[in-house]
Amino acid sequence: MASSFTTTSGPPAEAAVPVYQGFTEHTCWLVFPFEHRFGPDTPQLLSKVLEPRKEKGLIAFAYTQSISDELTGLPLGQQPDSRVDSSTGKDGTGQSLRDTAFVWRREDGTNALVQTWPTNLNEKFRQDFEISKGANPDSAKFQPQAVSEFQDAMARLFGPTAASCRIMFCHKKLVSTSPAVVGPGEEVLAHIKKHPVLMHELAIASIDSDSLGFVADGTNGKGQQIEKNFRLTPGEQCVVYRKTGCDTMGCIKPLKQFLSDAEFHELPTLDHTAEESAQQQDHTAEESAQQQEQGSQDEPETEGAMFAQSTPEEPLPWEPTQPWLHNVKKKLKLQAVLCLVNHLGPKIEAIARTHDITGHDEVIKYIRQTTMVGILPVPHPISIRTYQASNYTAMWFTSYMWGVIFSRSQRMPMYDWTKIRLVPISN
Repeated sequence: MASSFTTTSGPPAEAAVPVYQGFTEHTCWLVFPFEHRFGPDTPQLLSKVLEPRKEKGLIAFAYTQSISDELTGLPLGQQPDSRVDSSTGKDGTGQSLRDTAFVWRREDGTNALVQTWPTNLNEKFRQDFEISKGANPDSAKFQPQAVSEFQDAMARLFGPTAASCRIMFCHKKLVSTSPAVVGPGEEVLAHIKKHPVLMHELAIASIDSDSLGFVADGTNGKGQQIEKNFRLTPGEQCVVYRKTGCDTMGCIKPLKQFLSDAEFHELPTLDHTAEESAQQQDHTAEESAQQQEQGSQDEPETEGAMFAQSTPEEPLPWEPTQPWLHNVKKKLKLQAVLCLVNHLGPKIEAIARTHDITGHDEVIKYIRQTTMVGILPVPHPISIRTYQASNYTAMWFTSYMWGVIFSRSQRMPMYDWTKIRLVPISN
């Protein structure tokens, strides 16, 4: 006899959003050190005239960039999303982006784009970055096509002699303990919005009602509070994380771009509340075991029983678990310590490689000579306001004092409260 069963399905479960516990970010730049050796042949193509000077260079991304045909026709100085219809740019030359040294058509029909801006190649820059000159040290981090197009742009800007100047390959590694939430943008923000602790760890002040944008808060290099608005593309795979460095704040990147610059530390936690559920289950199981143990101890012994009552087993020794460690780490106030480590770690590693340091004395000497001003977060100032008496404050204190006396003297009534009436008080 066959039997049939009818099953009803509940509401669909919320899509799991992976939350990675930290990542290692690789900052890679291409630098052309023009310094005092070169001067641009066509300075009018730049929004800022380059002055040949020592420790000056142009910095660019280490990955290939492209630009559409429509945007190549924009006048110089006009933003891509600008609605201003003008045949001349802000510089008044009437030239468009395709007329510059930074945009040209490739052989495959696409348009090459090289975004670059001036930078200072001072001692701090050389300490922060691991620098290689000439040969590409890592084609995975420094895309060969990007290197070639950056060299072409410099030759277009400074002339053929720029080919004799070696490109600097600059790399800096930064280990971050910030959670990284991965998935479609709207699902990621909806997940973060439901978990206030995660939202705080990511330095996000608020999330837009449509879950397509958020406001990040943080501090800049001077310790000042800053805010920035971010918007995302619906359905695009992205990563929301806390950015550290000159500015510390919440940030978002497309997943493909993020993975080109960083790698995640641990396997993802599918639900930020899963650890709490696991801890609750462990606690419930422990209580149940205790109750069974207590019940067996309370049972009276049977006289003449054939089997002796077994003694309860000794509890297993406590062992730390990953959820327990994560819960403890969330309670530790390590922001200043991590900021210090992230700033000094790469510098000490670079100095150790450059000077072949094997002992601690020189490292300690360097740390003693280094200032943390502008690096560590600045505590909020304590505002002291002195009390200034006035007729209004005196009136308020008088009313408050008599109100307290009246409300606390009702066990032995000092007044007949039925005779009290509200009357205006004036001076």
